[in-house]
Amino acid sequence: MMDSYNILKNGKWLSFCDTFGSGVSVADAGSLITTRADKPIIDIAIHQVAQHGQDWPWVSINSAIYKSGISAKVLSSHQLALRYSVSHGAGLILKMETLCIATGDKRIYSCTQPVTRDLVSLIISVKDFVDDKGNFISEQEEVLGFSFYVAFPQEGGESRLTIEEFTLLEFSSPDNRIAEFYRKMDLGHMAMELLNCHYIFEFLTKHKITRTLEIGLGEGASAMAILTATGQMHTAIDSLTFCTKGPVNLKAIGCFDRLRLLKSLSHIALPKLCDLEEKFQFTFVAGGCRFEDFFIDFTYASHLTEMGGYIMMPDKELPAMPAMIKYIAANRPDYVAVDTPEYSKICLWKKVAEDNRDWNDHVEF
Repeated sequence: MMDSYNILKNGKWLSFCDTFGSGVSVADAGSLITTRADKPIIDIAIHQVAQHGQDWPWVSINSAIYKSGISAKVLSSHQLALRYSVSHGAGLILKMETLCIATGDKRIYSCTQPVTRDLVSLIISVKDFVDDKGNFISEQEEVLGFSFYVAFPQEGGESRLTIEEFTLLEFSSPDNRIAEFYRKMDLGHMAMELLNCHYIFEFLTKHKITRTLEIGLGEGASAMAILTATGQMHTAIDSLTFCTKGPVNLKAIGCFDRLRLLKSLSHIALPKLCDLEEKFQFTFVAGGCRFEDFFIDFTYASHLTEMGGYIMMPDKELPAMPAMIKYIAANRPDYVAVDTPEYSKICLWKKVAEDNRDWNDHVEF
């Protein structure tokens, strides 16, 4: 499991040293840290200056994590996770961002993301930098160096670049296959976060769940986590109308032969499973994102869930989710909400009773 904490100690950040760029001038470089909604963030005023022969103006924000910011728990697991998001002022379209992580002269991680994806998470291995006793080999206080490189369109003008939710997650995973498979898959900005894939894997493994159902295969990241955790057949419902990557990705990592794919819309396939009286221990609902989609999928999934089983939805920040959460709390006493990690947007409910409501029961929500 994971515990998260902002990279802040005694009221002072342990990172973010300086900025520089080409084709831009950066203001406020001496005091990058500000507070918004009681959370420390990086907030930088950037004035774009178009230069001859330069394709994209860019800015780099350099930072570092120090030994004092990494706990013994991370060292014992030899892994840590980083989560961050990048946003920007009106009128500025970010084209690409690159994050590089290095220690000394050795680069240990690099990624390039289209900035249409507003939240990025990644796993960093520190096993090469600690000895058998869990002590850092390096004598320098600065252990990990971070560099955010962000390119801008050559349109001129001024805006603000903001980095929020820059959070280290104490991370320990019993199986490295999740990160390995995730890297091999062709995933776009709509794919489930790597950290949430790890959470699903750990949850299913902990509860010894083997009979699983998924509504909305998408690009296959969640199915990958489920299949890796259970080692069993997994039923997924998806019409493949909006995304066809799921089967291709699962074939690429050798999991497709354990996928029972029902190529259909969920409101057609789910009643058929009910007619067959099938039961599942775990249902992952990630199909349509309107309230009626969530409502229909949850209602049928509740009939298919065995006593003590779970229903999970991946993103509580979707516009329709607050209403869905209120509906379940007010009208479904047979399901209770289960806490999920602070860093996660996942919603989770456990079936604790049969649905014995009267035929006309309804509670406003």
